[in-house]
Amino acid sequence: MADPMNATESAVPFYLAPLFTEECYQKIVVDVDISQVECMQVLASKVVSYFIIAFTSVFIKVPQIVKILRAGSADGINFTSQLLVLITSTTNIAYCLALEYPISVWGESIALSLQILLIVLLILWYRGSKAGLVAMTLAYVISSYLLVSPDVPIWLHQYMRAAAIPMSVSSKILQILSNYRASSTGQLSAMTILLQSWRALGRVYSHVVETGDLLLIPLYSSAAILSGIMAIQIFYYGWKNKAKKSR
Repeated sequence: MADPMNATESAVPFYLAPLFTEECYQKIVVDVDISQVECMQVLASKVVSYFIIAFTSVFIKVPQIVKILRAGSADGINFTSQLLVLITSTTNIAYCLALEYPISVWGESIALSLQILLIVLLILWYRGSKAGLVAMTLAYVISSYLLVSPDVPIWLHQYMRAAAIPMSVSSKILQILSNYRASSTGQLSAMTILLQSWRALGRVYSHVVETGDLLLIPLYSSAAILSGIMAIQIFYYGWKNKAKKSR
């Protein structure tokens, strides 16, 4: 018969439940055994994941939005690129919900999608396309509602996730090419691009440890590499343009 005292002792407190399974709580917290590699990896992944949710949900696209608003312009920001990122982020929410993944591995996608939507709408606004702005808003609300419906089969979610990999890569290559052709990154925010790269790296780790999802791991790996290239462009073209002005 199990000792009721031990059962009580090993029960995970509600405030630690997002970080530990009962087995890992018993090993790491109760038994103070940090040699449990698998449990420590999951704990590290959870900590990184919740930090990503808390930090990037608030900050990842805000610098970009602020920069657009201050400049009163969305010059240099590729509309197609942002639209593809929006589709990728939104379908990620639907995919993770359908597969019942823990919110720790995808939670920031909710705030991220809303912020990207705002950037897309700002691009349309500054282009003077009010009709496009209204149409885009309605299309996004309707498609998002349909995507999270329980009637959508898992195979369709998986197909959309697979399609998201070339879409994500294309979105960033389009922006990289726009930067290269203009020899400028326009209103692109360095902080936003750096945070995107950091988030992608964190998500590679969390999915390797927690889900092993072979659709999401390459998606975030490619995002980390291409966001890094964009960050290099921002600093390079910024330095180059400053050097020209100083002549």
